[in-house]
Amino acid sequence: MREEPLFVSMTMDYNLYRFGRVLEAVNSKSNSSLKGKQWLDLGCHNGTFARLLFEHGVFATGVDVYSLELKTENTWEYVQHDLDTGIIPFANQTFDIVSAMEIIEHITDTDKFLDEIFRVLKPDGLLVITTPNICMLKNRLRVPLGMYPYGCEYRNLIHHVRPYNLACLSSHLKGHGFRIVLSRGENLLPHKLVILASCFMKISELLSEFFPSLCSNLVVVCVKHKMDSV
Repeated sequence: MREEPLFVSMTMDYNLYRFGRVLEAVNSKSNSSLKGKQWLDLGCHNGTFARLLFEHGVFATGVDVYSLELKTENTWEYVQHDLDTGIIPFANQTFDIVSAMEIIEHITDTDKFLDEIFRVLKPDGLLVITTPNICMLKNRLRVPLGMYPYGCEYRNLIHHVRPYNLACLSSHLKGHGFRIVLSRGENLLPHKLVILASCFMKISELLSEFFPSLCSNLVVVCVKHKMDSV
């Protein structure tokens, strides 16, 4: 039996809030308990999400460019690696789940990146991607007024080189052998409003289910659905 959704915590910490949303999304589309699963978190930053996975019985491995000194405990594995090389340094069909949160917009060769994710995922494995939405409601208001859209860069500051909207992201994933099983926004109302009261959180999340293309950040869960020929 699939376990109940893990949690969505209303918290002042925005990262913990969005991590909870990702866990809930993946859990809702998993055919079995997440406990004991092998999970690869690409762009793991300081390992906060990997530690959260450990609390739920998941074996987590993180990848990022930061020093190996980042990892100070044995609750998760860490590999120092630059993902913009296009290579994911693991063997074929190693992981049950791969997450790439706020990372694909930084990758230069996104085709190679998605092919590598497909390669390291087990058959029927899950991929969850979050990324800024270039067609967010704020940009639909800003651009007609002649203002520069959020999520784009005219100079290389935070290396947002690949802006997506929901249709583009879905099409790109399908083109690399993934079947979309969930697509929604992270939340629609501003986080500063969401943390004021639980009613705002519920409204924001409900709206994000119905109007993902208006949200600032997209959450897409998909399944590796064709045979791996590698």
